[in-house]
Amino acid sequence: MSRFSFRVWDNELNQWRDSCFVSDDGFLYKIENTGARILLSGARYTVEQSTGLLDISGKEIFEGDILQIKYKHNEPFISPVMWSDQLAGYVVTPPKEKHECMIWPYFDKREPEYISVIEILGNIHENPELVGGAK
Repeated sequence: MSRFSFRVWDNELNQWRDSCFVSDDGFLYKIENTGARILLSGARYTVEQSTGLLDISGKEIFEGDILQIKYKHNEPFISPVMWSDQLAGYVVTPPKEKHECMIWPYFDKREPEYISVIEILGNIHENPELVGGAK
């Protein structure tokens, strides 16, 4: 079993690719029914890593997912999950903040003010309209 979970979006076919994995050296492969490994490369594919977090339904949250976050004492907001090189972590952008915030505090149950309800509404590929993009 891999230490990391990934999913792969095919930008030409506009669909998820099954049976793909990222090798230890960082290359993306698809495993054919015959067991053959096919190297996938180029801008055609978008690889998204799991955050390691689960939403309210127990569904794994990936980079590129669009979340609705109901945060105690604040209005709910919708934001895609993105990787931030600057913060070295997964981020969301609350509308009142106008800047990226690390996602993990929304899952911190140690402090009552951080109790949130987080739900995956879709993703940036299949549901861009949820974050102002065109479908």
